[in-house]
Amino acid sequence: NVSVAKNATTIVKNVTNITKNATNATNQTSWIAGAGRKAGSWLSSAWAWIKEAAISVGSAVASAATSVWAFILDYLWYIVAGIVIIVAVIVLSAGNIALKLWNGIKKGFAWIGKTFMNFFTEEVPKNSRKSRNSRNGAGKRK
Repeated sequence: NVSVAKNATTIVKNVTNITKNATNATNQTSWIAGAGRKAGSWLSSAWAWIKEAAISVGSAVASAATSVWAFILDYLWYIVAGIVIIVAVIVLSAGNIALKLWNGIKKGFAWIGKTFMNFFTEEVPKNSRKSRNSRNGAGKRK
């Protein structure tokens, strides 16, 4: 019978298609799993590298801090004496500096006022008739 044979061949085709799809799916899932494993191993190695770097940096910082602290403790009295001397010098010279600053500020304000007033006063040459008149009183010269 022809129709029975056709049905059998279609059934066989369907079964092969189903198995093909299943193998494709398993291949894809295994590829995804492999990629995930690769990513996980890469991440774990990167994390280990980061931890190593952090540990080395931390130890370097700690050793530097301890050496700096030892240096400070070794030279503590010199450092304190230097700070005291610097503070004394600053306190002693502060009065002088303040006086100089105040004089400078006063000079600056005087200069600002003078230049500001020069804008409004007419500039008169030393030996002009106007300046002679203002010195002598108008019309005194013969």
